[in-house]
Amino acid sequence: MPNFSRKTQNNLLPKLVPQFIKRVDMIQGGGGSGTIEQINITQDVHFKCAKYRNDEMDKENLVCKYTMIEGDALLMKSNLCKFN
Repeated sequence: MPNFSRKTQNNLLPKLVPQFIKRVDMIQGGGGSGTIEQINITQDVHFKCAKYRNDEMDKENLVCKYTMIEGDALLMKSNLCKFN
């Protein structure tokens, strides 16, 4: 399995799903646990951005846990979302 850097993943995601994701910006951190990133969504979706914090990254077991902390997507249902 390729070992892509976080920066490479952020550049690749908009190319894989350009109909949904405009760009991904790293706001704070270096790509590991505690890093805060913002996904900017295209105009075709009902919300514009989602900001999340990486809580845990386990490359060996392919696990990434993160918490959505800000953005239009949160306004639909709740103030905080956690993903495993």
